[in-house]
Amino acid sequence: MPFISSINTLRAIKEEVIPVTNWTSPTVSSYKWSGKREANGRYGSIIKIAEKTTNHWNPTSTNKKKYMGVMGEAYNGATQDATDVYVYDITDPDNPIHLKTFRHWDWYNNGTFTTFAINETHIILSDISDNNYAGRIWIERVDSSGYQRIVSFEGGIKHPVQQNQFGSQIGITASTRGTYDDTFSFAVGCPYEDGTDGAASGKVYNYSYDPDTGSVTLVNKIDNPSTVPKSGQEYRGTGWQDFFGNSAIEMNTTHILVGARDENDASSSSSGAAHLFNIDGSFIRTYNNPNAFGTGAGDRFGSDVALTSKFVIAGAAHEDQPNTPDWSNTNAGKVYIFDINSGSLLHTLDNPNTGVDAPNIPGGDLFGYAIAANETHLIVGAYGYDDYYTVSGGDYERISGIAYIYALQDGSLIETLNNPVGYKYDDFDTISADQFAKALDISGDTLVVGSPGYDFTDAEYPGPTPDFPAELDYSLKDSGAIFIIKPASN
Repeated sequence: MPFISSINTLRAIKEEVIPVTNWTSPTVSSYKWSGKREANGRYGSIIKIAEKTTNHWNPTSTNKKKYMGVMGEAYNGATQDATDVYVYDITDPDNPIHLKTFRHWDWYNNGTFTTFAINETHIILSDISDNNYAGRIWIERVDSSGYQRIVSFEGGIKHPVQQNQFGSQIGITASTRGTYDDTFSFAVGCPYEDGTDGAASGKVYNYSYDPDTGSVTLVNKIDNPSTVPKSGQEYRGTGWQDFFGNSAIEMNTTHILVGARDENDASSSSSGAAHLFNIDGSFIRTYNNPNAFGTGAGDRFGSDVALTSKFVIAGAAHEDQPNTPDWSNTNAGKVYIFDINSGSLLHTLDNPNTGVDAPNIPGGDLFGYAIAANETHLIVGAYGYDDYYTVSGGDYERISGIAYIYALQDGSLIETLNNPVGYKYDDFDTISADQFAKALDISGDTLVVGSPGYDFTDAEYPGPTPDFPAELDYSLKDSGAIFIIKPASN
């Protein structure tokens, strides 16, 4: 049985239903969300999902609520460089409910959040630029009162040293026992912090949070475990400019997985690695880039990572792959699936795009830039994928984006999700920067895909009008959109 029934199950955050009947393939009914229709809003640039049991005294209950956090830029009356984080209840994929907007304390002066992490009760937001890039995080309740929450200037946890960029990445666990207001753990990347192994080696701060008292305990400051210096820079230390903590951090109640995209292997710079730790911060092992083609230089293995009870998954979006002609293979991307217990490599997922003629070439696809997994399935985004169709003058459009669904057990490709908006139009030049699947997440059987470059038009369609593109409203360009994909059983 397929993971989803078809592309017809795609849904976007909505205020109204808009039937779209002039798409070449497929014919779908799509939802437009008009509450964030702003130029360069980049809505959907970061997405995280959390599940919450509705039976607080029975954590194994199958009755769950699903919360989704979405980052996008906000119109502040002057410019659109500030960022908001929006939280939704997506328990019913057809009827997402906007619960709260979190707003930066310096919002009107373009204050921006860097990233966030969300679990069933709390959200953690960061701003690495705080105090001349020392960095700060804020811990807020998802279900606190009020429709809008402006984070406090004085609140949160701030790093004492400028230029360390504390908060570059955040990981978070569910509550310890899955019950209401139980303790949880979170980890925060500080990639520019110096160590005994070199300047900007990087650290990850591992915390425990007690919601009853609001107290935060630093469990462990995790050092960069790299043992390989950059070629030609051995005298600077094994961790020099690894920026450990600037890639993805994934956590569950037993493990912490930290991607290290700028780490080196024995011969290559920025080959990348991923490091697995126990929840207390003690080191377990390193997953090195298994690149079997050419050199690992610049592969950035570990740019994104995913973690389940059985598997460790790492993306290498900048890895090249053999192809003919050779110029068509740069930054094609790969994804690797490892056994969490033995550390052995189980499956190598090549970019499914094997074309050799422009524009259907894998080069620049960035397959593996965004990945997410539940216990059975893996979702891989390739936001640089070129959707093949021609425009006026015989040229072709680019960077539509695509996502792939795999079975974790055997690494088999189950389904392909094409960008439902940018799908083989003639004379339509605005989907080239949709970046569909640049961000994505999965929780249980619900998949959410972001398309931060999605354009709205001045007409009541999320796609071309009969006289499009003459009436394109560029004030709504790059507004961004979210698509919620329901399972086939729904």
